[in-house]
Amino acid sequence: MTTWDSKKLWLKVKLFVDKANEHSQSSPDFAFWTALSLECLARSALTAIHPALNADPRDAENLLFAFGYDLTASPRSLPAHSVYLRLEKTTKNFGKQQRELCEFVALMRNAHLHTAELPYENLAPSKWLPRYYETVQILNAPMKKSMSGFLGPEIAKSALQLIKTLNAKTIGTVKSKISAHTKVFEEKSDQEQKKLKDAAALATFALRGGEVARRCPSCKASGALTGGKSKGILGKI
Repeated sequence: MTTWDSKKLWLKVKLFVDKANEHSQSSPDFAFWTALSLECLARSALTAIHPALNADPRDAENLLFAFGYDLTASPRSLPAHSVYLRLEKTTKNFGKQQRELCEFVALMRNAHLHTAELPYENLAPSKWLPRYYETVQILNAPMKKSMSGFLGPEIAKSALQLIKTLNAKTIGTVKSKISAHTKVFEEKSDQEQKKLKDAAALATFALRGGEVARRCPSCKASGALTGGKSKGILGKI
């Protein structure tokens, strides 16, 4: 079954990436080929887990094909949006922010192909490229593919630096928010602080699914931490 073969899909991704890198990063051609590479890479990562994850479940024959059965009709793969949702549930570090990046890139590509708009003309690389590099690093990791092998040594070095710089920026933003909340808490009366700390501590005795007990970095009290799967390290698009 070569249609949904993860390794062959990855080689196709590499072809798209190489075509993209023939152009400057501000070029619409670079953005277009990069957009094609991202969806293909997402499918490669999903089929690396199992081809059945790439099958459109609305027809059982698609699932049969994913399990190696020959079909007379062409199999239908999962819509791209659903691919990203499945990756969010199955792939380490692929969360809401990475899914949103994929959907944004797909939106620009569709506008480029199917409308009279020219969405890439005023699309600055800084708006999407760093998060693209972060996302492809996450998708390549479980397939044991390096950024150097994916982009080439020189471009990979630049991409990793972009990710590192944006990580540092995000950490700085988080620390600033913690500092601001600390100031707000410290301005409350001792009685109000104690009341809030007691309420937070009480919540740790009845943790629900998806909650863990943690120490608050702002008020230093124990409390219940709740969060989703998203482990994105870059800000909103």
